[in-house]
Amino acid sequence: MPRILTVDDSRAIRMIVGKQLQPLGFEIGEAEDGNDGLAKMQGSHYDLVILDVTMPNLDGPGMLAKLRGGGDKTPVLMLTSEAKTAIVTPSCGWASRITS
Repeated sequence: MPRILTVDDSRAIRMIVGKQLQPLGFEIGEAEDGNDGLAKMQGSHYDLVILDVTMPNLDGPGMLAKLRGGGDKTPVLMLTSEAKTAIVTPSCGWASRITS
């Protein structure tokens, strides 16, 4: 079963993601922030990380930079409700982005 880690400080968002993806056959893990996400990534394999941009302690760009800096190539989908598009830069390790 493919595994997805949802990293978001909003419990509601983590629950929504899980409720949408579990019926499709995905196993969902949850983390409250980037530090928690990194700890969970060390102990398990995930096929995808769904990562919030703005979180306390360690934000999404910070977590992504640490993953990529450590050689982790797990695909990452970053989400945000922020209107600013400049909060994520290529230096944090993203390859492409989609904006609305």
